Amino acid sequence: MKEEAKALKKDMADLEVLHRDSASLEHAIRKYDDKWHEFTPSRFIYTFFTFNTLYSIDWKESLAKGELVCYDDEDYPRKSEDERFSEANRYHRYIDFCFSDKAFVNVYSEFFLDFIGQSYSKDEITKSLEKITIDKSTSGTIKTQDFIDRFKDAWNEILTANTLKEGSCRRIVTFIYKIRCNIFHGAKTLKGLRNPLQKKRIDIYTVFLIAINQMVFSYIDYLNGIDITYEFDSLRKDLNDKNYD
Repeated sequence: MKEEAKALKKDMADLEVLHRDSASLEHAIRKYDDKWHEFTPSRFIYTFFTFNTLYSIDWKESLAKGELVCYDDEDYPRKSEDERFSEANRYHRYIDFCFSDKAFVNVYSEFFLDFIGQSYSKDEITKSLEKITIDKSTSGTIKTQDFIDRFKDAWNEILTANTLKEGSCRRIVTFIYKIRCNIFHGAKTLKGLRNPLQKKRIDIYTVFLIAINQMVFSYIDYLNGIDITYEFDSLRKDLNDKNYD
């Protein structure tokens, strides 16, 4: 397994560049006052694009072969010609892989939670999430209060636990996927995305996604015997060099 993990790490170099670049993206738009203003959804979109790229890979199969194996590869091992994995199935399998080693999760949790905390306190996150409302647009994807409440409960569990919980991460990612759909399919208007409360929540989701994206890189490093503590330090430095206020 060590040789496969070593080979896989080399194969992931371009993916890590994509991850780092999307995390530190700067993008501004010119408003009515003819001045340039930071546009929060851009970093969310690019970070989710990175996440989409990462969960399109079968990491268990990739680790076994020592090379990246995507679900859409022509030679991907399928039980039948018609077998396909849905988007939800793919990102759940990504999370399954990242949580497959309890010892790693215990080590990673500290850096994950610290990384989130460097951007937003528990109280800030809790208060921001309290403002979430049901989509009233016909194209909206967040239609029940129960779905919102389960998302909030998942966040609360992660913020109060000493270690990450796979089930909570699954629920948060599922909710964030719905936000992605709302943005891509127009349920969230430009006016809404300029709303300070909306912008803050989107940035919270982005910070979470960055940490989830980092998880697979840290796990492969962990399998290679590399000290993963440096990774968030360097990633945080990338972000701190930017101004997102």
